[in-house]
Amino acid sequence: MTAENPSEPPPTVHLAGESNDGEAILRQLVGGLQEIVQFHQDVVGDAWAIAGSLTGLHADVLGRLSRAIGNDWSDAEQGVLLLGSHAFNVFTAAVGATCRGEFDTIQYLTRAAHDAASLVTVCAISDSHSERWLRGELKASEARRDFVQVLSDAGHVDEAADLDKLLREEAEAANVAAHLGPLHADRLIRKDEDGVLWPTIGGRSDSRLALRQIEMSLALEITTLSPLLSSFVQPSEPSELDRFTELHERLRVWRSELLER
Repeated sequence: MTAENPSEPPPTVHLAGESNDGEAILRQLVGGLQEIVQFHQDVVGDAWAIAGSLTGLHADVLGRLSRAIGNDWSDAEQGVLLLGSHAFNVFTAAVGATCRGEFDTIQYLTRAAHDAASLVTVCAISDSHSERWLRGELKASEARRDFVQVLSDAGHVDEAADLDKLLREEAEAANVAAHLGPLHADRLIRKDEDGVLWPTIGGRSDSRLALRQIEMSLALEITTLSPLLSSFVQPSEPSELDRFTELHERLRVWRSELLER
């Protein structure tokens, strides 16, 4: 906020050292029809609190990286910071769309979330990849292949093969979702108590889709945060690593409980 423009709203996310209240940030960003938002927050249960905590952690990690870089950014550092910031926006947008019940529009964010996770992963561990991305020379598809190769070269051959299969399947599904088709129309249809189908605008309540979308968003956010933490948070400063480990375990428990429903 500047003195010249006192009416400018304060920034939602602090990168200058303050700790971020992730759930407050999400509530501010979500907006929407409160009855629908509250319904979906109740449906997903602890996943909402996990999403809020991941939001705060992601913002804090970006703040740590920003302060470490200062005003003397290398191309590699700039690439990672920009990618990490974009991934933050994609994650909070996806969670917000889920809470608002905008299940048709959230499909477009699926591809963006997968791309961000792959690019952040390779750019956080490779300066050359980050520099290439900043020059517009690195695509997400190549980043996915290179990530699998790094894993294989490290001796994790079976894990690399499994990951490659999973990423290919997810990329194919994300590509379908990125183009307008019947899938999007199907997501905005509501069936009333008489079985009549109605198109909706402004979001609708759907517990099944809300659970599916929040699970995907949280899993991709964990994938995105892991390399940022591994590359830029020192072992001597374990608070962010401890928070990440705790949230990863909470997500595992939530998913296990979801499967038992």
